Amino acid sequence: MIVKSKWAALAGLCVSAGAFADHHGEEEKRDHKAHVHGEVSFNIAQDGEDLILAISAPGADIVGFEHAPETAEEKEALKQALARLAKPESLFIFDQGAQCKLSDHLIEQSLSAHDEHDEHEEGHHDEHDENHADEHDEDHADEHDEDHHDEHDEDHHDEHDEDHHDEHDDHDKESHAAFEIAYQYECHNVEKLTEIQTNWFKHFPNTHEIHVNLLTDNSQKVLELDADNTDINF
Repeated sequence: MIVKSKWAALAGLCVSAGAFADHHGEEEKRDHKAHVHGEVSFNIAQDGEDLILAISAPGADIVGFEHAPETAEEKEALKQALARLAKPESLFIFDQGAQCKLSDHLIEQSLSAHDEHDEHEEGHHDEHDENHADEHDEDHADEHDEDHHDEHDEDHHDEHDEDHHDEHDDHDKESHAAFEIAYQYECHNVEKLTEIQTNWFKHFPNTHEIHVNLLTDNSQKVLELDADNTDINF
């Protein structure tokens, strides 16, 4: 497991790298928290022999969708993506002389959380409709005739369904599933680390741009990568 104190310290450096990027210049300013399909962010922080590479990526960039996997193809796509992310040696190539070894990694994704949310909404909606109908029938059966009761139930139910579904649809439109990944390395000859080559675009072609915030013992940089420019130069 990632050592919590060390993780917290280097994670703080990643935050500092992001803050540096936001103040690097008007032409370089970007909201890296914004969820934009085709754009991924790398936050790299090095402190002595320790290096963390933290990645934020839209679900669409990694698996091609941003909802809980439903079909066999979607489930397989997620499975393969998680397996690939668990082997960063296929994604990143370090200077051999730097002797950087992966010591830990963390992969989180919110696609499964969307599935749990949908199940909760469906269960809540069914329970509400059943309880509301029973309560209404019991309280008003003696006070209203059958026609008025049916009309009231239909109008109220339609209004409730419309409002509830509109609210749920708005939530779905605003929700964005994403991946948060972190790799921790120990580099025994960190002074020889001059670049990291990435094969991210090869494995995840839905990504068009990568914004890199780099913070090391000796420098602070903001870099932009694309399929034709894949080297992170220290």
